[in-house]
Amino acid sequence: MLAHPTLEKLYSLRLWGMARGWEEQMRMTDLRELTFEERFGLLGDGRYGKVLAGLARMDLLLIDDWGLVPLDDHGRRDILEILEDRHDVHSTIVTGQLPVSGWHEMIGDPTLADAILDRLVHNAHKIELKGESMRKILKSLTQPGHSGT
Repeated sequence: MLAHPTLEKLYSLRLWGMARGWEEQMRMTDLRELTFEERFGLLGDGRYGKVLAGLARMDLLLIDDWGLVPLDDHGRRDILEILEDRHDVHSTIVTGQLPVSGWHEMIGDPTLADAILDRLVHNAHKIELKGESMRKILKSLTQPGHSGT
């Protein structure tokens, strides 16, 4: 049994490279949880740079729930560095509920937002889903008294 539905779907679609990239990303340290001091400490021994370099080298980087919270200055600079290294070299998938039109404001700093979005949205394929959340639909299907039609 695989650990994540996305991973299962990638394997079922025979997208082995993407699946390996997803697995690699799932094994990486969650930098979002680190304080500034912890990030700074990683810079001192070189681990932070290695983590960013690792993200830049992955065949596929999946950024899930993009835009749930506004980026701080460190987040803006980190994402710009990662996207700059990946631009026109590796694939990046971004998922989130925030429409693309709201990304500039969520990123914050206008200059960095322009640079980030230029690398992220340029040559991108956008798929905008409409309708109810699948979680809501599936929940309603499992409710007692649902006829299944």
